Amino acid sequence: MPLAAAPAAAVDTSANPIAREQMQYEADPLADATMAAVIGPWAATNPDASAVDLIAMHASHWLAIKQANALMATWTSNATIHAWQTPD
Repeated sequence: MPLAAAPAAAVDTSANPIAREQMQYEADPLADATMAAVIGPWAATNPDASAVDLIAMHASHWLAIKQANALMATWTSNATIHAWQTPD
């Protein structure tokens, strides 16, 4: 039986706020990429846009998130994920 690889060395970002800032985007790259594929690209927004404008601009994204959340809510265990099929 092969030995497991040693864990990667921890990176101390306490003294480097820039490194700490960028690490927040790398928590789970596979999950991030999956959700980006589900949701689709987000257009740049005007920082002065109202909440109403932002909701309207990203309505399709909110719908995709709602649908993904509803589907994932049916996954109650790893076994259900393994046997899961798309609804008709």
